Amino acid sequence: MKELHQKYAEGEVKIPCELETLMEKEGEEIIRQHFDNLNGTGILHGLLLKSKNKKDVKLLEMTGIDKKIKLNQMSITWNFTRPWAMFIRIIETFFYIWVSQTQNLIYVSMILSMYKNAGLISAFYPIMTFGFALVEEVRPKKEFWRVVRLYTTFVLIIKMVFNLSYFSVQFHFFDTLAYKRDIQGFFKIGLQKKESILAGLMYMAPEMLIISYIMLNEIKLKLCGLYFQTEEELESISEAIQRNMEKGDEEKLRQKKAETANMCMT
Repeated sequence: MKELHQKYAEGEVKIPCELETLMEKEGEEIIRQHFDNLNGTGILHGLLLKSKNKKDVKLLEMTGIDKKIKLNQMSITWNFTRPWAMFIRIIETFFYIWVSQTQNLIYVSMILSMYKNAGLISAFYPIMTFGFALVEEVRPKKEFWRVVRLYTTFVLIIKMVFNLSYFSVQFHFFDTLAYKRDIQGFFKIGLQKKESILAGLMYMAPEMLIISYIMLNEIKLKLCGLYFQTEEELESISEAIQRNMEKGDEEKLRQKKAETANMCMT
C-alpha cells in the first residue's frame, strides 16, 4: 500500500484491479515459501551470479517459478476466477450500478408521483425536478434533498390522515358531491379517499419510494465523501497529484491551475 501511495504521489494513475492485487499477494507468498530458506537462498544466489551481466531479467523468468506453478495451485486466485464466484461479483456490480443511479431513481419516483396523483399537492415534484435539479450543472446539494424529503413526509402524513376511517366519518364534507365535483374536479388538489388497504398503499407508493431512495442516496454520498460538497468543490486526482508534487505550495498551485485553464502550454 505504501508503494502504491508513493507511485500515485509521483503521478501514477493506474490502479490495479482486484484480481491483480490478489495474484500479486499470492505470488509473493508462493515465492516466499520456495526461497525463504537456506536452500532457496543458495539457489537465488547462484542464479544471480549467472545472470549478473544480463539486463532486464525478471525474477520470475530467472527462477522459472512462473512455469512450475499452475493457476489451479493458487487456491485463492483459482476460487476467485471460478464461474460461480464471477457470477456473484457480476450481481454485486449490478447492485453498485443501481446504487450509483439513486439520484435518477428519485427523479423517476417524483415524476411517477405526479403521474399517479396528478394535482396541486404533487405539482411540487416536476417543478423541483425540471426547474431546479436537472438545470444545475452538477448534482443538487444536500439542502435540495432535505427540502424534498420534508415535503414528501408532509404529503405522506396528509394522505394517511385523509384515508383514516375516523377522518371520513367525522368530516362528511369530503364524501359529498360538491367536494368531489368542485374541489377535486376544479382545483385538483390530488387527495383521494381509497377504500382498500392495497389501493391506499399504491396511492402512497411513489412518495414512499422517494423517501427510500433519498435515504439510500444520502448513505451513498456519505460513503463516497460527497454529502457535504459537490464534485466542483472537491479536489480532483490530478490536482491532488500536482499539490503533492509542489509540496503544498498554494501559490504554485494557483499558477499551475491558471496556466491549465488558459491553455498556456509554456
